[in-house]
Amino acid sequence: MALKYFIAGLGAGLLTIYFAPNSNFVFNPKLENSENILVKSQNFQNLPKIKIGLQIGHLDQDKVPPELSALNSNFENKFLQSIRDKEISITREVAKELLKILEQEGFSVDLLSATVPEGYLADAFLSLHLDWNKNQNVRGFKVSGSAFDSSGKSQRLAELIKFFYEKITLLPWNNYITPNMRYYYAFNYKSFKHSISPETPAAIIELGFLTNKEDYEFLKDHPQKAAQALAKGLIAFIKNVSQF
Repeated sequence: MALKYFIAGLGAGLLTIYFAPNSNFVFNPKLENSENILVKSQNFQNLPKIKIGLQIGHLDQDKVPPELSALNSNFENKFLQSIRDKEISITREVAKELLKILEQEGFSVDLLSATVPEGYLADAFLSLHLDWNKNQNVRGFKVSGSAFDSSGKSQRLAELIKFFYEKITLLPWNNYITPNMRYYYAFNYKSFKHSISPETPAAIIELGFLTNKEDYEFLKDHPQKAAQALAKGLIAFIKNVSQF
């Protein structure tokens, strides 16, 4: 139902609504002991131009088309406005650093706002967010693949992002994956024109908790390290999964 997906998909970390027990992220434990995930013999110069979409969560959210207007319904509250602004300031810096790394690898990269082009097609799509909680002790990052995926590759993308992000940033994993992530509006082509194609492998990441001191200070002071981790996950995905 459109209403169900709409409510579940709005705003990722800022609008956590409910938790479904069967929606937990499933991680492939074999990756934990993998020392050679990257296929070193693969040469990107011999591949068609790879395109990756990076969405800066909530960026220009006040300019979304009418079909996405409900995204702004909870931001009349000044506290939530400040949370959103702080989130954008960090995700924008991480995205800029990630853009540099990926372009150096020869990829074509689109930096996207809250409004995703209709039927957006790419070799991979990653939406960047930060979470928040009234309990300032709650921390950690979360990753989920798209529930609307028809490529069969989104789960693997999420697994590789998780593996490298945890390994490089040393931030803890938070396994409370909500339907807001799996059914994120930018994945939901069934309800919204401004969403990615179901053939685009896609994941969404909550980089950490804005309301937790350790998470926030790390991401504010080390956007390059967060970007490096995300880049390794994306590159591993392109080399091992996307091209096969």
